[in-house]
Amino acid sequence: MFSSKEIKSITLDLSADKCGIASIDRFSSAPKGFHPTDIWSKCKSVVVFLKKLPSEVILAENPVPYTHTAHLIYFALDQIGINLCSHLEKLNIRTVPVPTDDPYLFWDAENKHGMGIISIFISQIEMEFILNI
Repeated sequence: MFSSKEIKSITLDLSADKCGIASIDRFSSAPKGFHPTDIWSKCKSVVVFLKKLPSEVILAENPVPYTHTAHLIYFALDQIGINLCSHLEKLNIRTVPVPTDDPYLFWDAENKHGMGIISIFISQIEMEFILNI
């Protein structure tokens, strides 16, 4: 069996900037339909990883640099997720990749707010704990 340290190391080697592993009970406050077990009933834990957006892109007066950079980061994160799943499956670890941004299963037209298939609304403290930032 692989340790969480080894899985984190593989994820970082795939170009993630930070990585952590969260038990599914950390998602106990996820909205109905957006819990990890709503995606895959056999889920026991979630590998959480990130790539840092260049800081100044958020401060650019024109929104195009941010939008373009964000889309590239989403694509890179999806690639990391798929590559990680492929790598872990070769080690007989069962996985399901979750897309970063699209498609939305939920769209609140009134508030112009969409949600992907898993809740990413965990608190900053929980995220810092999971990723050890």
